[in-house]
Amino acid sequence: MSERSPRVSVVMPAFRHEAWVGEAVRSVLDQDLADLELIVVDDASPDRTAAHVARIEDPRLRLIRHDTNLGAHAAINRGLAEARAPFLAIINSDDVWAPARLSRLTAALEDEGYDLVGSDVALIDAASQPIDDPQHWWNVGFARLKSQLRANHDIGVALLHDNLFMTTSNFLFRRRVLNRLEGFRNWRYLHDYDFLLRALGEGDLRLGFLADEPLMAYRLHGRNTIFEDAVAPREESFALLCELGPDACRHGAIARVQALVAHLQALHERALREQGLRGRLKGNRLLRTGVLPRLSRWRRRGA
Repeated sequence: MSERSPRVSVVMPAFRHEAWVGEAVRSVLDQDLADLELIVVDDASPDRTAAHVARIEDPRLRLIRHDTNLGAHAAINRGLAEARAPFLAIINSDDVWAPARLSRLTAALEDEGYDLVGSDVALIDAASQPIDDPQHWWNVGFARLKSQLRANHDIGVALLHDNLFMTTSNFLFRRRVLNRLEGFRNWRYLHDYDFLLRALGEGDLRLGFLADEPLMAYRLHGRNTIFEDAVAPREESFALLCELGPDACRHGAIARVQALVAHLQALHERALREQGLRGRLKGNRLLRTGVLPRLSRWRRRGA
């Protein structure tokens, strides 16, 4: 590998994705911006994920293997520690990038002055076929977040309603963002949302989103982490919003407070429904961690 630093370092955390990792790797190496390096961090996959990557011959590709499974955040941080470029990107080992993604997003960073940028997302299934039904639950939720961005002209409002970027595969950012935030934290489901909210809370980091340019495909399949537990991701959302929401709201208009209140309220109401349907009160932290006093406090700020 050349000693000269590439323009973009791409980090791919990989785990149990032997069926899709080859397509993910090719989508990076086939970018029309060729001045890149791809660092694949296999997080002790028990299948042939690492073997599939090892067979691909390209001087821009490096494979790192963990002996034990450390989690997605640790795999990303390991790759970022090895990265050499001024621009940093992430792609999960089951997702796919459009060929012009990196050239378009690096241009947005440079021309618009963004520090972190993402794009519109297409949804695909396990067989790489599009899921384009506008009534599909994922498409409905994503469309709602994009409508918040368009209506408020504030990416912070959309992010406080929920994770507009949807996945770490949708991140391209300057090295100074990594230096400021000091990497990804240990959240099982929402390390991506945590990273975004912390960036938003910094105040002087500019976040951008190309809402009408679907430059990546997110793969929905039976092994997505989000399907492991119906409640735990929302518990993490609640914890993140309570911790990071105040700083994110401090740097924006009252609409951010209103978005935060709406998100907390939605989480609380869904937890109440699940309590009645499943009897999960004792196991649901949303109903045991003072949600009502917090909601009352945020409502007063947003009134």
